[in-house]
This record gives sequence, structure tokens and C-alpha cells, in this order.
Amino acid sequence: MFVDPLRRLGQTAPARRTDPAAPGFRLPEDGAAPTRAATPAQPTAALDAILALQGEGPPQGRRARQVNRGRRTIDALEALQRAVVLGAGGAAARDALIAIGEDLEPTGDEGLDSVLMEIETRRAVELAKLGHG
Repeated sequence: MFVDPLRRLGQTAPARRTDPAAPGFRLPEDGAAPTRAATPAQPTAALDAILALQGEGPPQGRRARQVNRGRRTIDALEALQRAVVLGAGGAAARDALIAIGEDLEPTGDEGLDSVLMEIETRRAVELAKLGHG
């Protein structure tokens, strides 16, 4: 942009003429085009799948959680066994078995899943013997 220092404020440049035949925006003369109603956005299945995968976490994390759960269950079962052998009540071991809960989930490894199922079965049997479950 060029600024002329000799020009006074308030002076304007001469108006440019436009060609009356120049193309521009015009409404159609034969009538308005039909309008369509807006459609609401639909949730995509891909978004649901992504959210589901985020909830599950990576397979390695699930495997590690289940291995840790199995170890805690075995420790609680051993504590219960010691309490029974020593003639103690075993209330702490029973509470530990109850606190572990029943959140067993598949890890994707058939051998590990089989062992974890056997540990869970033993946990359920011991809780039934103690009158819980």
C-alpha cells in the first residue's frame, strides 16, 4: 500500500466504475431451490469401539492385573491354611479372600486363564466352607 504524504485528510480517491455486465451474486428468477432439513449427527460405531478399548486397557495390563490377583488369592489361601492348622479363627484371611472379589477376566493366554480359574474355584470353595458365598 502506498501512502502519499502530500495528500490531505478527508480527500478520497476517485470512485471506480464497475461494469454493469460483470457477473455477481443473483437470486434465481425461476423460484427458490428446495431446501433440505438438517439431519442430526449420528454416533459412529468407531467411537463406541474406541471407548470400549480404552476401558479394557492393553492386554499386557490386563494380564498383569490378573496375575497379581492370582498371587493375592494364593497368599490369602495360604494364610487361611496356616490359621486353620494353628487353630486360629482365620477371620483376617477370610476378609482378604472376600476383598479380592470376583473380577476375574480373560487374559488371552489359555494356560494362564486355566490356572486363574482353578485358583478362583479354590477361593470360592474356601469361602463356602466358611459360610460366606
